[in-house]
Amino acid sequence: MKYEIGSVHEVKHPFIREIYSEFDGEGIAEGLSWRPGVRMITREPETSDPEADGIGTQILTVISVHKPGKYPEWIFYTRKWRDPDGKEFGKGALRVRSAAQFSVLVAGYRHQVVLSDQRRPR
Repeated sequence: MKYEIGSVHEVKHPFIREIYSEFDGEGIAEGLSWRPGVRMITREPETSDPEADGIGTQILTVISVHKPGKYPEWIFYTRKWRDPDGKEFGKGALRVRSAAQFSVLVAGYRHQVVLSDQRRPR
């Protein structure tokens, strides 16, 4: 697949809920936060499944495409996240992958994920 500079690719991605602590001026306060990823849940003694609390979005923006001579094509991109509540975050650091690796990334999360509240594959 050919990637164009400025193209934006939104990929569904699992998120988990985590408890965080912060100082709120009066003491330590705890809250819930979304984090991209999964937790592994053991279903049987030697079997585990990836579990998520929600589905959000990984937002990939192509910054530059380079094909240096006989070498593979390289995609320079930035990544942001949109959590299941719709809040966007991310540092926007420049990243690079070969076009083949980027195609795998754009294809979506590679593993079947069980949502914690539904207990069914997603």
